[in-house]
Amino acid sequence: MPADVREVKKAGRGGGLVVSKKDVLGEYLEIMLVRSLRPRGGAVTALISAALTAGEIDGAVVVKADDLWRPKAVIATSEEEILSAAGSKWVITPMVRAILDALRSRRLEKIAVIGTPCQAQALRDMKEYPLQTGELASRIKLIVGLFCMGSFTQDGFRTMVETKYGIRLPEIKEAEVKEEFFSLTLKDGRQINIPLEEFHGGIQVACLSCNDFTARSSDISAGRHGAEEMGERIFIIRSEEGRRILQTAEDMGYLKSGEATEKNVEEIFKEGVAKWRRAERFTEQLPF
Repeated sequence: MPADVREVKKAGRGGGLVVSKKDVLGEYLEIMLVRSLRPRGGAVTALISAALTAGEIDGAVVVKADDLWRPKAVIATSEEEILSAAGSKWVITPMVRAILDALRSRRLEKIAVIGTPCQAQALRDMKEYPLQTGELASRIKLIVGLFCMGSFTQDGFRTMVETKYGIRLPEIKEAEVKEEFFSLTLKDGRQINIPLEEFHGGIQVACLSCNDFTARSSDISAGRHGAEEMGERIFIIRSEEGRRILQTAEDMGYLKSGEATEKNVEEIFKEGVAKWRRAERFTEQLPF
């Protein structure tokens, strides 16, 4: 049983679970409101582009999707390749092959990886316990973890969008979570808002036992939750390396940032508690 499942299951017995801000937010140096100053892409794209341009990294493992929203992890070694992968992907994406390809076949020395909380945790474990990965893990220089309530299965995503709402996947230009809705922007300009609870049946089962909303194992955690204005993102800075690369991106004019407010932090905490309690409810039903 994964450690976080044991933790939630044990804590949940006896009725109720007290969740602290440290539980949800993890260890961090500062929480920032960040906005991209680049003409294309959001704050995470700008951060990785700046790191590449400055020579802080020589490549990044990012996720692209085709017209059917099938995701694929790829290696980006130019700013244009990073930009081509901008935007949220909502289907779980295997990344190990691309990471190993970047380190072994492409022989990159300093890579960034952008992934979900569970992927960030696996990468952190590789770096801290390099029993089989050896020096490969030391070449992962920056882990950017994305706020996450769960990833969909490909079939679950397609079934909901195409069968229930009659929207063909190639019609979708962009998809993002807005408050209580999964918001789809279509290529013809239409906006379709689907209640989030209607997607719950399509979420990966393993996601239901996960209590990590803010990617606590990353160098920088990033997400829209908690940000109030369009285009803003929350960055939780967790390591000196993450702080230094963010400062580099600001100095280069790729980003601007300011300290997050207590209201911003409360919104993140609220969403994180919701995921934690969902994990509690799910694990209480398990037979072990």
